[in-house]
Amino acid sequence: MEQGQTYSHRPVLLDECIEGLRIRPGGLYLDGTLGRAGHSREIARRLDTGRLVCIDRDQAALDAAQDRLAGCLDKVELIHGNFGDLAELLDGRGLGPFDGMLFDLGVSSPQLDDPERGFSYMHDAPLDMSFSGLKTAAINLIHNARQKEEARVALERLYAAAEALSAQMREKDVEADRLRFEMQGREAQANELESAIAVLKSSIQHNLENTARIREELERISIAVETLQLWSERMLATGAIDAERYEEYERRRAERD
Repeated sequence: MEQGQTYSHRPVLLDECIEGLRIRPGGLYLDGTLGRAGHSREIARRLDTGRLVCIDRDQAALDAAQDRLAGCLDKVELIHGNFGDLAELLDGRGLGPFDGMLFDLGVSSPQLDDPERGFSYMHDAPLDMSFSGLKTAAINLIHNARQKEEARVALERLYAAAEALSAQMREKDVEADRLRFEMQGREAQANELESAIAVLKSSIQHNLENTARIREELERISIAVETLQLWSERMLATGAIDAERYEEYERRRAERD
């Protein structure tokens, strides 16, 4: 039944049922399958001091009966339960014996027409068939529990993956620290090598400068020696130097060398 649509209930074999019950105004009667209260309403209308006990396992039927039996509720007792448990339902209530009982077996049209009730294949809805909706609730509960379990397992896997990643990152940090320390050592060695190279360059430059000065000095000495040699030869040629004494000098110098 579409939302907002008024449902018109027509009880099955109403006249025949009322006639068969032979209702007495002061009698006690039982409608074991209240449904939409079509039979119960006609029974209650015919009671004066009598009572009508209405049983239904569908709480929606009991709720709807509050309106459908308006004006007769002082003569009606509504009981939530299954007529199969009739003895247990009536035990302790002081009801009975009954003058008449009515059982209209089967589901009612409102139960079939409402998709949320879960009694029909005509609708795309959970097939509950429990009157209370507990079966669908239980299925949803199980489904939610499974989803929670799957979420828990997924979360544990995520935590494990995060822990593994964290361990890898810690290992990388240790390796990075080792490499950083090694690089610092190599940088220190490079700095020491640069300093040594700078000292060596300075020493080489100094040696080169000394070598240049020595070369210049040797050249001056060589020039002086050649000049002296030329002067000696000239003096010998002119007789200014005694040749014998000069030869004696050269012989002694050669012996010393």
